[in-house]
Amino acid sequence: MPIDFHAILPELVLAGTALLVLLVDLFVERAKVVANYLSLAGTVAAGVALATLVGQGTRSTFGGSFVVDNYALLFKGLFLGSLLLVLLMSQRYIDAGTSYQGEFYFVVLSSFVGMLLMPSSRDLLMLFLSLEIVSATGFIAAGFRKGDPRGNEGALKFLLIGVLSTAVMLFGMSLVYGFTGSLQLGVIAERLARLGDEPAAVMSVFLVVTGFAFKVSAAPFHFWAPDTYEGSPVPVAAYLSVASKAAGFAGLLQLTFVAFPAYSRYWAPAFAVLAAFTMLLGNVIALAQTNIVRLLAYSSVAQAGYMLVPFAVGSASNPQVREEAFQAVLVYLLIYAFTNLGAFAVVTLVSQRQPSNLIADYDQRQHPHPAGAGGVHGGHDRGRPVLLRRGRPQPLAGRAAGGRPCAGLPAGLAEPRRRRRPCRHRRPGPRRAAEPAGPVRPHLHPGRQPVADTP
Repeated sequence: MPIDFHAILPELVLAGTALLVLLVDLFVERAKVVANYLSLAGTVAAGVALATLVGQGTRSTFGGSFVVDNYALLFKGLFLGSLLLVLLMSQRYIDAGTSYQGEFYFVVLSSFVGMLLMPSSRDLLMLFLSLEIVSATGFIAAGFRKGDPRGNEGALKFLLIGVLSTAVMLFGMSLVYGFTGSLQLGVIAERLARLGDEPAAVMSVFLVVTGFAFKVSAAPFHFWAPDTYEGSPVPVAAYLSVASKAAGFAGLLQLTFVAFPAYSRYWAPAFAVLAAFTMLLGNVIALAQTNIVRLLAYSSVAQAGYMLVPFAVGSASNPQVREEAFQAVLVYLLIYAFTNLGAFAVVTLVSQRQPSNLIADYDQRQHPHPAGAGGVHGGHDRGRPVLLRRGRPQPLAGRAAGGRPCAGLPAGLAEPRRRRRPCRHRRPGPRRAAEPAGPVRPHLHPGRQPVADTP
């Protein structure tokens, strides 16, 4: 059967861009600038290739293992849009001084190639390969800051828990193949329905779902996420939080609603408990965080719980209810992706001035500059929001558009301050040192020992 190269064109373009970036980094002198623009150009080209598939109907290749339909196109558009934003954030990180810019872009692009493969995978083998491409490159990207102990710790936790979850998932897939004799998701659904309530088959389904629960960082499989996000570069934490999670949900949706609907009466209540536990744990632990990246990590855990809620109605007898649940996950993923990437973009900007990424760095009273997020979150003046202007907080309620004072306020609040104009007739002369008004006392050292004045 011939290969439909048009169906896999976005993946080919992005993979070719990754290899080209690696070669450019090897031979071009100004590779830091060229690699970023080349990655952006390759992402746009992959988006154009994806747009040519819109309206072409369902395309299939590799014996039905790779399918391009509206579901796959939606997720691929989400991944390419996320990649574009991650590359724009990465430019500031690369400019900060890292010397491995070619390898960084190669790893990020390769990871997104695996994400593009995930929604088009229609058998267990393709799902496993796609997930492992995303995971293996994620391990490398998480430990990209080799001199940072936190980065090494986070990458090691990510690797160990990732390998463990992969082993559990692969064991479950092997059992599913043993019971059904097929890797195709549609064939698996038919044969599991004929198999009935076999306890070992139910256990194999839960093992497969457990591997994907790690990928979407659902509790209690979330322990890798906070440390990994904190130790990773901020752009890497952004794509692990958004694109990698979306890829996990793309595979989980296909497994539960396409391959395992016969056992929905077992996994739907389990997802209800998992969603409630994930939402509770993520939100409660986020309250105690002092690092903004760890706060976003636990927020990502809680968001995974929200997206798991529609899975709890997967056992509904009405097919329309299942379809609405499926669509609810897709819509939530789209909104979550771009809002969370926006949050990480703000963290990227602020981290240039405050590399510690503490939540206290976003306090306007300590950092009155708008880049310190004072213009985003703002302080409060007697319960009123504060507007930053010329480095001083001013009540927002007393000013209209353009910074003009509002009518009906007291004179002290409504009238703007006037600037003193310098006198043009008097030339500034040399300033004389101020004479002391009384006897000069010796300065006291913190140890309460007098220190003589310097002449």
